[in-house]
Amino acid sequence: MKRQNQTPALREQGTGRKLPFALATDRRNITKDDANCYDNGAVPEVIVPADGAAPRALEALTVFPTGPVEAGDGGEGGVCQIRNAEFVAAVFRHLPEGAYAAVSSKSGNPDLGGWPARRADLAAGGLSAETNNYVGYSSFYPRDDGSFKARKAQFAACHFLMLDDLGTKVPLERLEGFELSWLIETSPGNYQGGIILAEPLTDGAMAVRLLNAVIEAGLCDTGATGPQSRWARLPVAINGKPKYAVENGAPFQCRLVEWHPDHRYTPQEIVDRLQLARIMHQTEAQVA
Repeated sequence: MKRQNQTPALREQGTGRKLPFALATDRRNITKDDANCYDNGAVPEVIVPADGAAPRALEALTVFPTGPVEAGDGGEGGVCQIRNAEFVAAVFRHLPEGAYAAVSSKSGNPDLGGWPARRADLAAGGLSAETNNYVGYSSFYPRDDGSFKARKAQFAACHFLMLDDLGTKVPLERLEGFELSWLIETSPGNYQGGIILAEPLTDGAMAVRLLNAVIEAGLCDTGATGPQSRWARLPVAINGKPKYAVENGAPFQCRLVEWHPDHRYTPQEIVDRLQLARIMHQTEAQVA
């Protein structure tokens, strides 16, 4: 599976003053290396609305890989890494009113302990690159007491599907001809592939059926069910599982291999392009 060398830039119309995307999101300066992650080295701009609303990206981020996908020690392989806040903002372009994307961060071995959820708009910019960092498939409504939990009861909409364990349990060749929205190496030779939905899917049952069909088709690890409350790894993070530590004992560093946030699909397009119609029909018949 070859990595593509370009992603078309996207632009939106709007009014207000313009700022580099990183300045609008976390107020940090963009370095020369950061600029190389964008089309022709040009830093994308965002519109900052006059009413103080959240800034909107004017130009899509672009990753320039240098060759075929290969397993590495993490952070290697000639790919540009974007900040987690930028990644989340690009994936969650639209949210149901009153809902928020969710992130979670865990130090050390992620198999230990719970999954504390935080609002992405408040926390994504401050996630450490030295922790296991995750984003939820779905957005969520705060509870009546104002607390924020990534639970089915607070489900607002599903925004993407994630194909887990590509490259190990699922051969990458199975996706030949299908353009993922992103591909992240999460352990040596093992990847998570994201499929961004064209519009947030507020029908939770439909999101479940769609992901279950992907799993039944053999395109995802069988344990990666439940899109209403499941987590996917963010690109700037470690995999703290001890078995994936590199030779010097440091944790594996996740790396973004493909980044195409403009590749978005309706549920029907996913069914058609991944050839899931038979499975979906069987599932619907069983429910009926």
